[in-house]
Amino acid sequence: MDRKVIILADDLTGAQDTAIAMLKQGMTTQVSLSVEHLIECWATSDAWALTTESRFLDAGEAFRRTFDSLTALNGRAYALYKKVDSTLRGNIGAEIAAVLAATNKRIALVAPALPHSGRTIVGGMAFVDGVPLAETECGRDPFTPVLSSDVREIIACQTNLPVRLLPLDVIREGGERLVAAVHEAQQSAEVAILVCDAETDADLAALDIFSSDPNVLYVGSSGLLSALTPSPANTIPAAPFLMVVGSLNSVSQAQADAFVTRATPLEIVVDGQRALTDAAGALAAASASLAEAGDLAFRHILLRCAPAPSNGMSAIEAGRRIADCLSAAALEIMTVSPQRNVFATGGDMSAHLLAAAGAKAVRLAGEAEPGIPFGFIVGGRLDGTCLVSKAGGFGEPDALSRLTTKEKF
Repeated sequence: MDRKVIILADDLTGAQDTAIAMLKQGMTTQVSLSVEHLIECWATSDAWALTTESRFLDAGEAFRRTFDSLTALNGRAYALYKKVDSTLRGNIGAEIAAVLAATNKRIALVAPALPHSGRTIVGGMAFVDGVPLAETECGRDPFTPVLSSDVREIIACQTNLPVRLLPLDVIREGGERLVAAVHEAQQSAEVAILVCDAETDADLAALDIFSSDPNVLYVGSSGLLSALTPSPANTIPAAPFLMVVGSLNSVSQAQADAFVTRATPLEIVVDGQRALTDAAGALAAASASLAEAGDLAFRHILLRCAPAPSNGMSAIEAGRRIADCLSAAALEIMTVSPQRNVFATGGDMSAHLLAAAGAKAVRLAGEAEPGIPFGFIVGGRLDGTCLVSKAGGFGEPDALSRLTTKEKF
């Protein structure tokens, strides 16, 4: 590839699992936590994934942060991919509008489907395992609840740009009909957003026909980029894990329960109420559990937080305090027992942990399973540590357990 690739994501986990597609193409790939670091180290990677950490911001601030990140890169040649959440959380419309404004591209092809996880778009409506998105757990998300299943409606509430549907029959016919549909949208508006139906990876791959069109911006989850760049993986180092489960999503908690049953790790449960009101006390209790455990050299450790009422505190502030407390506990564990891999679930958990450790980036190395990337932390107290990341509401019940089986090393 004769120019760099930049993946612009709104959270760390999304940045990592999407960037795996570039790694599989043989490109040196890093995930950067700031545009300043990306610019400073521009020459050191073929592909960069940049997280703006804007998912939980208001729409105006998300627009500004996205726009500023791209304008900081003016004068540099790169291919751009805008990563969005497959369940449409965050500031989708505002960030697409910001990218179009910053790059002068005219058409955004928005295809957030992630077929291998049961996340599809049909008739412009989003489904998870056949259930309309707003009726799933995503509709009750404490941070960014998705209140509509209509992708066009979700986008249009944050931008005045025209939003249209590119239906499944047009995508599957492909060829001239598909090109004509996109061309018509380009002619009817100066800038437009097209929501693309997709039920399979083949549906997503059909959009490759526009890969050489400089006016087209690809917007999607990790599924679209993987389909567009179809591909040898490295292996996770053979070492015990520190599993940091920061997500309270029922999927993540079920995976943690299964891991406890199968792997019999040292389980350290942080008191949720103390994490919100007395972080030092919560950390001291976790430290005591660690001190009582004895020899940890070959033992996995599971660190998680017990659910607790927020008592009037906003969900975002409560989540931040819990993630900060878990990050501090994780760093103490890694100080006492450093020769281990780290697993973190939840994009905010990974970001908080890396920030607390003073990390600069993550050098991606492979994919443990589809949607579960791993890499090596660059800089800070955990420099060189293998980090495995997973979105909270994602994966099979035994996903954590499979990471620690001998066959994965």
